[in-house]
Amino acid sequence: MYIDEQKDRPANKTPHKVVIDSRNKIVITAVEDVDSFNETEVILLTNHGFITVSGEELHISKLNLEDGTLVVDGKIQCVDYADHEEQRQKRGVFSKVFR
Repeated sequence: MYIDEQKDRPANKTPHKVVIDSRNKIVITAVEDVDSFNETEVILLTNHGFITVSGEELHISKLNLEDGTLVVDGKIQCVDYADHEEQRQKRGVFSKVFR
């Protein structure tokens, strides 16, 4: 089922990578937006869906939406993908209203 869903998605032009360095730093590419962040959780949108980074003492040390790069420092405990196209489409409409 997952493979079939990926075939139906449009081809992503920007390559997506997640690199974790010693659980103290995470670099994510193809970032489209940061939905929310605090010291224990960063929720972001990439061209492959939502990602939640959980941990302790997290802070965003670099965010460049033009080139789609996000760097988070802190103690990384979990990286979770949530690929929900319905939420992504709804988010696009509501995020502009509530900003």
